[in-house]
Amino acid sequence: MEQKEIRLNAGKRKSLTNDYRRHCESLSTELKDQYNQSREEATSSIASAFETATTVVQRRFPLEDVAVLQELQRKHNTINAVGNDSCFYFKVDMESNKIEECEKVLKSPDEIYKDEK
Repeated sequence: MEQKEIRLNAGKRKSLTNDYRRHCESLSTELKDQYNQSREEATSSIASAFETATTVVQRRFPLEDVAVLQELQRKHNTINAVGNDSCFYFKVDMESNKIEECEKVLKSPDEIYKDEK
């Protein structure tokens, strides 16, 4: 009896490729360990850079001034004074409590104490 040649169709090839990929990813290698360590260091570096940038930006642009610009931006849709920064990829957090704190500074003291009662 003559055997036919086994042909691997697309589904079987894809399954074998996925199995081999999982096998290779499960191996512990020096390059993989270096990659994971570099990724952790990058995460901490990004957090540190964000803290430094926040300090520098807040020193240059006081929160009260930013609150005024945000209020103007809400009133007039043609003003984009506090948009995203394309140079450093800073993102403005509009849901932050700091915006509310800035707005409280702009209110009169009577209004601040009235909200707390």
